[in-house]
Amino acid sequence: MDNKELQPVSPQLPSEMSPQNIDVHMEQSGKGKQIGFVQHYEERKLTSVFLPINDEDDDDDTPEAQIDLDLNYYNLFVIADEMFKGKYFVVPKDHAIAVDRCTPEDLWELAYLTEECINIVKSFPAIFASTNHQFARTDDRHRAFFGIVRDVQVKEDGIWIYFFKYRKFAQQILNERKDAFGIGGTDFRNELDETHWAIKKVDVIEALNNNGCKIRLL
Repeated sequence: MDNKELQPVSPQLPSEMSPQNIDVHMEQSGKGKQIGFVQHYEERKLTSVFLPINDEDDDDDTPEAQIDLDLNYYNLFVIADEMFKGKYFVVPKDHAIAVDRCTPEDLWELAYLTEECINIVKSFPAIFASTNHQFARTDDRHRAFFGIVRDVQVKEDGIWIYFFKYRKFAQQILNERKDAFGIGGTDFRNELDETHWAIKKVDVIEALNNNGCKIRLL
């Protein structure tokens, strides 16, 4: 897979599209659990990053660790009115991964969020954004964040995403360069106008670096 080749993204918006069914291959383990796995998941472009002990936003007690990131993909989180402070935020279950074609079809089975699927999505870097202040654009003070997913927990009230932020940048970059980031939509409305979690087949560090936001991992 060539990570520089962007995949086509539907110009339709999440609110304009209906949920899609997922056809997932399942295996039965010896303990009676069914585990979904992603097929055609190969040729990973990896980099190692050091995860500090504490986030500046709180007194996080997560131990320090070094993790491997797969740069062929990234998680895009867009949450209405979210400030991305503290240890986690919540994604509605009906707005995650396999909804409305914001994620390429061959990755939809990650929406099952089995232990294996969670380990895969945790290996992708992430952009954390709040919804645009206007359709398809936002103001200069609006910030999004580049970071990683520490953990994913599925609970009754939604999907809890535990996260770490490496740096902030102007969200308007994503609106102006949406094709470079694999973000779907038009000049009048795009993915950043709707709450959802999508996965993109884009090297997000390369895209940020090429568009004026230099990323240097610790």
